[in-house]
Amino acid sequence: FQRMPNDTDLSRTLAAGGPGMDFAILGDTTRYHSVLDRPDQLSAASLQQEGENLLALVRRLDREELDSLRRSDVVYFSLFGRLWTYPASWGLLLGVLCLVLFAAALFLAARALGRAGGDGGFSALLGRSVGGVLFILVGGVLGWLGVTLVVQQALGLDKDFRGAPWGTTYELASYGPGLLLLAVALALLVAVFARRWLGLGGALGAGLLWSLLALAAALLLPGGGYLFALPALVSLGAWALALLLGGAQRPFSGWISWALAALGALPTLLLVPAITWLLMVGLGLPFAPVVAILAALTVPLILPLLEPWAGRPRLLAALALPAAVGVVALALVIPPIFATVSGTPEAPRSNNLFYALDADNGEALWATSDPVLQPWQRQVMGESPETRDLLELTWRGSRGGFLTQAAPTLPLPPPRIEATAVAEMTEDGSTYVMPLRITSQREAPVFHLGIESLAAVSKMRINDWTWDFRDRPFHSRDELGWLLSFAGQGGRPVELTLELTDRQPVRFVVVDQSYELPRAPGLPPRPPESAARASDWLTDSTLVKAETQL
Repeated sequence: FQRMPNDTDLSRTLAAGGPGMDFAILGDTTRYHSVLDRPDQLSAASLQQEGENLLALVRRLDREELDSLRRSDVVYFSLFGRLWTYPASWGLLLGVLCLVLFAAALFLAARALGRAGGDGGFSALLGRSVGGVLFILVGGVLGWLGVTLVVQQALGLDKDFRGAPWGTTYELASYGPGLLLLAVALALLVAVFARRWLGLGGALGAGLLWSLLALAAALLLPGGGYLFALPALVSLGAWALALLLGGAQRPFSGWISWALAALGALPTLLLVPAITWLLMVGLGLPFAPVVAILAALTVPLILPLLEPWAGRPRLLAALALPAAVGVVALALVIPPIFATVSGTPEAPRSNNLFYALDADNGEALWATSDPVLQPWQRQVMGESPETRDLLELTWRGSRGGFLTQAAPTLPLPPPRIEATAVAEMTEDGSTYVMPLRITSQREAPVFHLGIESLAAVSKMRINDWTWDFRDRPFHSRDELGWLLSFAGQGGRPVELTLELTDRQPVRFVVVDQSYELPRAPGLPPRPPESAARASDWLTDSTLVKAETQL
């Protein structure tokens, strides 16, 4: 949770020093915060699982002393229907143990090759293992490139998906497995050449790489360390036993040794595919190439399962398996992708439209941040909209980014900013105090305030909150200078007090924002095959601007 780039409701609790656990349901991100996010779309199985987790948590807390919940961090994961835990401090120890097992397997391989008269000194095998690591990384890069090409083609089929949450197409689950299988096929292709050129040392490179990943995860991502440490430990243990039993030429060729190979691959097969799929579903299509790297790196850990049939076949025969997997992968990917285009009530196109009114001059606009208009937008804005920046209305990332068209001027009352007392210098003469009140006469839930002055803001109080900027006062640096956005006021007035470094005129630009389009003449209703874009903060908003100088 600490490494996540986004926040959840739990973030506030943790920031305040409180303990907590985060539960989330992943999947169908195209429905997230959109008109498709409806109760009938909620998975009953996921809801049941949430209830079971919360019930178990409450029962456990009922047995605990709530004053002493602080304990050392643990790593936890579910397997075979139960929750497994171990102290997070074990992470480095497990990583070191993986390296010890790798060294032991390498020693056994060198000894066995020496007995068989082969060229397999410890240092030579170690060099080939390093070469095997490089081959595996090449397989990961190829998996990333292959999936990247497919993702670009998928997004190119329907430009609307680039504006969806996380840029994900509809029905990712229908072809997501094919994307991962494509990465596996490319990794298998590289593994064929690595096995033929590097032999046993190259095969042991998988254990070396995953041991290093276990150490890195213990330092950077302790909660995910098990995902690398357990597969590496069991796989290397299986290699060591197989080398003792089967020799170095074909260590997993016998059926008893193959059973060891199956045991060595078991943690990988039980843990990694499930987590890989959860990452694919949770992160969405833009991150699919990154997730594909994990799928590709997994391949060498399960290759010992193929040793009884491997031998040293001709190259064309050895390439049959990756080719077959690649064909299956493309068969799983291509048909669903062509079926995921949007523009139906079940898979509506997302778009952006908002209304902006400058109450000072009466100018009103329809505007959108979309680069190309969809049919419903063209009904509102016509075929030849004008491109404008609307800097004083929208500020954030808005320069040159809006298509606009004149709109009817509606009788919407503007926001007001007024002095509640006479502005005066403080007793020590260091700052100029300006008490203000901001009111949305439309009772809009959000307002944005631009402040432009030759003086700097050194202190600010909003209702009961105070911010002290005296160590680094805010100055006007662009067209609007200092910017404040305030949400959740629910139409109530905001008491704002500014302390300025000097007695200078101050220009205020106030924009209040409500989350709906106004009832304007000629505005057609949004059709069912069109949906407001959830990821755009201006979607279906009404903005009213007013300017004051005090």
